Amino acid sequence: MNQFSVRYKSFSNSDLFRVIENQSDYQTEAVEAAKTEINQRKLSDQQIKDLKSELEAERREQQRQNEKRAEVEQKVKKIGISVLETINPIQKAAPTAERLIRLITIIFGLIAIFKWYNQFGLIKFMLTDSSPGWDMSIVEYILPLILIPVATVLFWLRKKSGWILLVAYLTYSAICAFGLVIMTWNMEPLGVPALDSLFPPTSPTPQILATLFFGGTLWVVTKEKIKEQYDINRQILIASIGISAVLTILFIAPFLLI
Repeated sequence: MNQFSVRYKSFSNSDLFRVIENQSDYQTEAVEAAKTEINQRKLSDQQIKDLKSELEAERREQQRQNEKRAEVEQKVKKIGISVLETINPIQKAAPTAERLIRLITIIFGLIAIFKWYNQFGLIKFMLTDSSPGWDMSIVEYILPLILIPVATVLFWLRKKSGWILLVAYLTYSAICAFGLVIMTWNMEPLGVPALDSLFPPTSPTPQILATLFFGGTLWVVTKEKIKEQYDINRQILIASIGISAVLTILFIAPFLLI
């Protein structure tokens, strides 16, 4: 009697058959102990047949799971290769509409994740009972956080509404960034040395870069080969940018006139 004999007394018939059918996974002593225990139980031919059928069904299910896992891994690999090809700065030819759509989706998907991660604590506080309440400033703060992921997903799915929402967000962001450029450019020292040392003039460079980024992306998504993917005509283009621009200017005008 080896060390496995006592332990296998409590094993079910199925567990013992698994040891026997998968001998390469177990020590020789373990396999011999399992065979001995099965022989001592004097199973009928029907019981043995049922056990073998059960194990065969388990093997088929395991194979199906392995094939499914391999399929998922292959899809992930293809997505990874696609992403690397998309963000590769060295391109042999002008980017296609498909590549531009993928690149924009990746960039704004990452922006959405970063914004939610960065602002999660504040959002959680605003949704609690201790929050002081909602006003227009809170709505204005929350709206882009909702708009970016929704627009990105719909844009990726080739929905016309996704294109319109993304254009609205880009127009809003570009105008706001340009408005901040004007504000920081015209900002003058307070005239009090102590305060000026605590609140030094803000450089407009980050806002200039933001204006170029959002404006440049807006220019890309309004290119003809992108618009064709979403069935966007001239009227929809003008209306999307025009309405977004007017609403944004009306919103930020009071801040620029201070």
